[in-house]
Amino acid sequence: EVKNNLTINASNNKLNLSSTGKSGRPLSALKYEPNKKDGIKNVTINAKELNILVDNQKGRAEGIRFGGQGSGLADQRAKMTINGDLNINASGNGYCLGIYTASNNQLDINGNVTMKGKDGSWGIDNHDTSMPNDAGHYSISGIYAGSDYSLQRGSLININGNVDLAVNGTGVLANGGFATVNINGGGTINIKKNEETAHYAIDAE
Repeated sequence: EVKNNLTINASNNKLNLSSTGKSGRPLSALKYEPNKKDGIKNVTINAKELNILVDNQKGRAEGIRFGGQGSGLADQRAKMTINGDLNINASGNGYCLGIYTASNNQLDINGNVTMKGKDGSWGIDNHDTSMPNDAGHYSISGIYAGSDYSLQRGSLININGNVDLAVNGTGVLANGGFATVNINGGGTINIKKNEETAHYAIDAE
């Protein structure tokens, strides 16, 4: 729980966060869900490199979870800022997301974002357990910005750097009203060709 504004200073060092297990509940390495009780707080992480690893063999995996349905406030936006390069590897069953944001929240990443496994393998992988047909792209994505339909507010992700994504699913998904992803750099997004499940390099809906 974040009850006050939080700053983590790793300065010129690498910061490693991991969460692994066999849980039917979601696993996240970095999680902040703003709520009305504690008020809206801000989180800042300063590191040369932030490395995130999540492996959930029996359920949902999220590298970063920021917000969720009904967790924010309509009139005040919570902010999370990562100053440094970000590397995420996530493996799950069913749902698997490198970055998940929802509600009236803003995530700023001032650095490059990489989601790749060893030798260029999938950095975000649910091992082909996505929902079938057109619903498949909701199951797995590298970068996900979603809306809070009760608040009628969407999350904002700003990446001030390059992206290098290898996702066994959808690369970037902005889902719902006001949900926005800005990639203010260049990069590469590789996804798997799949004739049975709908996935996209970039999707906004």
